[in-house]
Amino acid sequence: MSYTEKEMAFSGTLTVEDLKKFNLYHMKRRYILMATLMFFAMMIIFADWTSSMITLVMMSIGLAAALPLLVSYLQNRNLYKLFREDPGLAERQHYATEKEGLKQETNRSVTFYRWNEIKKIIEHNEMFLLYITREKAIVIPKRYFTLEEEQSKFWEMVNERVTAPVQISKSPEAGNQVDEADEIEDRIQGRDTTAEKFIAAGGHLIALFFPIPLLGILVVALYWMFFRGYSRFTDHHLTENINFQISYALYMIGFAAIGLGMSLLPEESLDTFGLFGILAGFGFVAFVVVFLFMWWIVFIIAIIAALVYKYFKFPLTIRFVKK
Repeated sequence: MSYTEKEMAFSGTLTVEDLKKFNLYHMKRRYILMATLMFFAMMIIFADWTSSMITLVMMSIGLAAALPLLVSYLQNRNLYKLFREDPGLAERQHYATEKEGLKQETNRSVTFYRWNEIKKIIEHNEMFLLYITREKAIVIPKRYFTLEEEQSKFWEMVNERVTAPVQISKSPEAGNQVDEADEIEDRIQGRDTTAEKFIAAGGHLIALFFPIPLLGILVVALYWMFFRGYSRFTDHHLTENINFQISYALYMIGFAAIGLGMSLLPEESLDTFGLFGILAGFGFVAFVVVFLFMWWIVFIIAIIAALVYKYFKFPLTIRFVKK
């Protein structure tokens, strides 16, 4: 990495993982639209097949989530195939900014992009995207830059020279601590947070209708893996969701273990522990009832928080999973 006061030079090698992330960022709105249309279509199709609203919603959510996941899987398979068949994609890329544009050079070719040819620029957590057409973008991973200062300088330079719409989808800082300054910064910058709201709320909606701990954890974990790294806001909500489910599953296992242990006590111990065992049994039943009630209340609050773009910490949660 090198640069003068105005110009910069940097280089690096694209990987298939970089292109997978670009594909996710590029297709995110289409995935959301696809899933939404699929959900309502399934609600209409299966409406006459079941009288249970919960079953109807669960089936519709499952199929709606499966469609974009399947499309993404097929696209990623094509990316792996493309990388195997075209070795040029894995060649080291050298970039240099100039007054008139951005030069891209590999062992096989030299391409020059004029600043006025760039239609849109986007900054994500891991990369910069400079769109040449609606579908084609120059993918520049941030690891091409040695220092964060160099990333900021490049972004400022591009903003100065490109008269195109700017979008930012980045984490202002690392770590898992919730900082509402992120939300304020996003609003000041005029960032479109609509997709983030629906992604976060979608994860909570899935868990709301899957109160079976292991199944709910698995479904939301797959959902999070699909959208992981989309933004700090979505990662926060989905990891809180998973940690809440894991924590409450452990609480239920603990209460069940106490009840089972009391039932296995020898008969001569019943006089001493019988009352305690009865109380433990009633306590477990009460816990299940409170658990189901609290499950719905907490996830409804979480959905509302996501839709109004608020960070939300789930109560009584052990945070096993980090962002």
